[in-house]
Amino acid sequence: MNTVELLDQLYGSRDELTRIAVNASPGQGPNPPDAGSVTQLLQARDLVTWCIDQVIASDLKATIAAYQAACDAIAKQTDVLKSLKTTVDDVKKGIAVANQIAGIVTTLIGTVAA
Repeated sequence: MNTVELLDQLYGSRDELTRIAVNASPGQGPNPPDAGSVTQLLQARDLVTWCIDQVIASDLKATIAAYQAACDAIAKQTDVLKSLKTTVDDVKKGIAVANQIAGIVTTLIGTVAA
């Protein structure tokens, strides 16, 4: 495990957030999200993009175990994203998952920098 694999996981998560946002049309379908929720989802996706930028900028020197733990945790969250559709509840869940991913990355960066 290394930075490239961590970035691959983050890009996959961001792709799933983009998929949900693109397909979430306010006012359409059963239990649709409102425009504000979709905007928040896009901001959550941007948070994952920020995490990607932070990983690249920080020149991480984490242990293999730390990379593995972070990659596994992000992969688990990405699986949750893959299961989401475009209802208001799914959009809210996507926002929460993006925040969890950001927490994983900031913890990894903080642990390595400490």
